Amino acid sequence: MADDDLQVIHGLVRDALAVLTIQSTRGIYPYAVTNDQALRLGLGSMSTNAMICYAIASLQGLLPQATAAVGPDRATIGPALSRKLHDCMKLGIQAMISRINESDQAIVKFFTGRRGDAEPYDSGTFGKQDPFTLTWLVELLRVAAADEEIADPEAVLLALDATTKVAEVRTVDVLDHPNQPVLIPDKKEEQPLPHPLPLVRVVQLYKLLGRKDERALASASQWFSDLLYKQMSLRSIEHAAFDPAMLVFALEGMLETSPLRVTRPIIKSFTACIETTRQVDLTLRGITPFKATESGAVHFFVGVEVFMSLLRIAHSREKVGDVEFFEQIKPAMHDYLQWLQANFVTGRATLPLAIPEDSYPADTQVDYLGWQSEYAPAGDPTIHTWMTSQVILLLHGYETLLRRSLAREELKRVGLAAVDCGQSAKNESSAERLDRARDEDPLDLGESSPYRVISRLTESFVNARLDGDFDDVLYSCLLYGPPGTGKTTLARRLAKDLGWPLLIVSTGDFIVRGEAQVEARAKDIFHALTAQRNVVVFFDEIDRLLLDRDTRAYESQGDMLQIMTPSMLTKINDLRQAERVIIVIATNYAERIDRAIKRPGRVDQQLLVLPPGLAQRQRVIRNYLKRRGDSRAADSELILRAAKEGTWLTITEIETATRYSVRSGTDLVEAVKAVEPAITLDNYMKRDEFTTKDQVPAPELLEEALLLAYLLIEGKTGQEWESIASQYNQLGRWWSAVGRAAVVRDQEVSEALGAVF
Repeated sequence: MADDDLQVIHGLVRDALAVLTIQSTRGIYPYAVTNDQALRLGLGSMSTNAMICYAIASLQGLLPQATAAVGPDRATIGPALSRKLHDCMKLGIQAMISRINESDQAIVKFFTGRRGDAEPYDSGTFGKQDPFTLTWLVELLRVAAADEEIADPEAVLLALDATTKVAEVRTVDVLDHPNQPVLIPDKKEEQPLPHPLPLVRVVQLYKLLGRKDERALASASQWFSDLLYKQMSLRSIEHAAFDPAMLVFALEGMLETSPLRVTRPIIKSFTACIETTRQVDLTLRGITPFKATESGAVHFFVGVEVFMSLLRIAHSREKVGDVEFFEQIKPAMHDYLQWLQANFVTGRATLPLAIPEDSYPADTQVDYLGWQSEYAPAGDPTIHTWMTSQVILLLHGYETLLRRSLAREELKRVGLAAVDCGQSAKNESSAERLDRARDEDPLDLGESSPYRVISRLTESFVNARLDGDFDDVLYSCLLYGPPGTGKTTLARRLAKDLGWPLLIVSTGDFIVRGEAQVEARAKDIFHALTAQRNVVVFFDEIDRLLLDRDTRAYESQGDMLQIMTPSMLTKINDLRQAERVIIVIATNYAERIDRAIKRPGRVDQQLLVLPPGLAQRQRVIRNYLKRRGDSRAADSELILRAAKEGTWLTITEIETATRYSVRSGTDLVEAVKAVEPAITLDNYMKRDEFTTKDQVPAPELLEEALLLAYLLIEGKTGQEWESIASQYNQLGRWWSAVGRAAVVRDQEVSEALGAVF
């Protein structure tokens, strides 16, 4: 069923996406498109524009918080259509910014008490200062603020400031009286009614603004809780006014305001209600209006909102480890997908005559496939662009969770498990993430140095993704260097910053069934890896399966493992080209890995991971002493002397020595000096690759040795340099023979080593 649903989703999204490009030159979307009728022009609906632009931003993975969507995952869209959609989003956002900034007087009146005048934030459907429109706008304007190419930065900040202020006042007003109707209809004859969905959106908007006062949410939490229990009770009474939409929105509200109150028995009862209800009405449409008139006219939320809420609940439950919730609602999602497939509308509109103020481009899509509200008259050939955008958003969310479900099943099948590495860094700015990376870089070199490993990972793998700059993202890297330098820790850090799981694959996972089955096992593992998305896949020291075919080590292997090298190269290449996961290959012996794996396109970046340099060793010692409240944290001279004694020590070894000094009260310098480093340049010089006569070591190995020599000369001068040069003079000769610039890739390091060798 899951694979079939994915195919249906792909087809529907592919055919319906063109509707999101039907936009006038002023960036305005039509409210509706009708067969044989001209597309409409004019001011348009702010709510419709915001809704459609929000859907596009979600599809392109530009919403780190994704308040009204399911996660920040990016949809798979062809590059041409993706660019077209992005251009439409830009134009739509620019139109909304202009409208907000042109309405300064209306916003001023809003803050001086005339609440009916904040026109940019009003909706004909949801009323004045519409919380739905405000939420979409806040997220979209933040996207624009992070990308100067979308709109003029000054105009963006002006509009964002105005929108944020209106949103802050609106959320405080509502949360002070959560029992009252949230919406404020703009027509006198319309009366608002209490409804959970607008209140859910106000709570989400409140949190989107960075507010965390749980007391402000307490009354809303109780209201959601009372409503949830009421609806569950009604479900057990025959012919009672049970409303499945109210039940779903109430549960989402509880998860937003007091997630700890949502116990397993509540979830079990909830899913049982959904399961029995879908068998009667697979659309789960609500029967409770959010506004009405004295004559009995009413306005309902459409079914797509109910299923979007279900998906957001499932996404929320996954964050706390409950993956079963989605499995339990999958039948309901499948049924609704079938309903969407059976109820789309097609037609062909026409272009209107151009007018001076606005027009539609000559290449505007006029053939359409989309959806209309389920409350529309039967046989009406009209689609609603807002409804179509929300269905596409729903399909994208369903696909995201469905793929995760399939990915979990695949991992379980091959006996692998992904690890949650903790909270992501998506709420930090790019500059903040880079500053944190620079503080943790092993070597304190120029900002563009390739040996600033954590900075390079942050720039190319984290910031590019979290900032939506997908043209510059990288998908694979090789981490090489001495053992114990923290290559696994770097992979874990990368996964944590992205908010992605970490999946560790080692040689043992391939040979667990014996060497005779290694190829079949590899095929199964890579089939499972291909099903993953937004995961960091860490290949931990799989050197035996990637050995250089020109080495003696490769020749001495059994036939089956020899076959594995070309096979693994192809599998890793295919996984890289799929661009669904980040591949991190770690090795202590980069020179022994087949050269083909290091080609651009297979490995995007090669990073040498080293023990900490002098500056980083000082930071590690100082920070540990500060954490323990040790007064020596202020003694910079003492810390410098201790750090100089810690050449080649790993961070763990340095912290162990410092801990011993703190606990025992011994001299800090002596404690560090007493630790024998696991990594030494002498050990490197004894390796076969160095001792083979008349053979220059591989560039990667020579680079490692020279960088270890650089760590040795930091803080040293004069006679100490002469001693180092004399002891390791062979390094200098090899370095010159290979070509200095080809081995050491940093000018500052090269000059320092050149002064010694």
